[in-house]
Amino acid sequence: MVIDGLDIPDDGTTRIDRVGVLLARTAEGDESAFARLYDLLAPRVFGLALATVGDRAQSEQVLQDVFLEVWRAAARFASSGERGRPWVLAIAQRRAADAARGRAGDGQPSSSTDAATTAVATADAAPPLTMRSSLLAQIAASPQVPPVEASVVAAALEQGEAVAMPQRAAPDRTDHPMVEPAPTTTVIQAMSRRNWTRAVVGLAVALVVLVGLGYVAATINEVLTRPPTLAALDEIEAAPDAVSATVALDDGGSATAHWSPSLGEAVLVTTDLRAIGANEVLEIWWVQDGQYTPAGTFDPGPDGSATVQLEGDWQEGAVIAVTVAPEDAPAEGTPTERPIFEIPTG
Repeated sequence: MVIDGLDIPDDGTTRIDRVGVLLARTAEGDESAFARLYDLLAPRVFGLALATVGDRAQSEQVLQDVFLEVWRAAARFASSGERGRPWVLAIAQRRAADAARGRAGDGQPSSSTDAATTAVATADAAPPLTMRSSLLAQIAASPQVPPVEASVVAAALEQGEAVAMPQRAAPDRTDHPMVEPAPTTTVIQAMSRRNWTRAVVGLAVALVVLVGLGYVAATINEVLTRPPTLAALDEIEAAPDAVSATVALDDGGSATAHWSPSLGEAVLVTTDLRAIGANEVLEIWWVQDGQYTPAGTFDPGPDGSATVQLEGDWQEGAVIAVTVAPEDAPAEGTPTERPIFEIPTG
């Protein structure tokens, strides 16, 4: 189990100073150890700062200053002879007390609680979400202070001189891979917007695909179910030599012939033809040099409209003629009635 930053085995053997181990690794420039150290102690340090300073913004500054000092001075911990957690909290107490005195000097109210008592009694407080990533970004370019031999310190103090504090260069990241900082709130929001945008775009693409598939399916279905006569008309109209001719009928209707010399095919389209008897049909004829060749029969709809593909091949100079005949009359020879209309195609 863990008590006050110490691993205490259940069998009562030697305690392990977890915070101290992390501090030692931090002194070697291990940013992952520093990040873990922050995760363990930031709530207590921030709670102490809030209780001592009494202002959240300044407490956040204290939190940052404490861990930046921990990073820079971690090498001093080994020669201190202390456990890791009290060593860090001592830095926090000093920084918080300095901030509180500065706040009081500015005429701002601050907590009068003793720093040592505060360290024990203060409850943990959740630190700002972006503080961790900000610290990891800052320590990447912050040099660490190497340890100073005790004899050097003693000699300097005896001579009344200031102790020189050499700076350690930024650590080599070869042996200590960079810890990826936690994303900031701005980054998280940007990622959320990007993911939402991707989802919307994906949905739009899916809808386009579905609509496209539906359109393709409808087109295929239309092609498969399209009457042969309409298909023949489309083929004729698409031919480079497509020709059409229209005649107006005396009763107000009209008839249009569509043909293509290269295809040798023709289609007749009628509108508003007069009604014929119940036992009658309309016969179509190819007329060439006075000779009539049957080209089919049809029965127009109630509105007098019809689209009919002519039987037989189109020939140069042919005329399309339509006559009325009894339903059971054989379509051969010559018509029994005069044509109700004729359309020259030559």
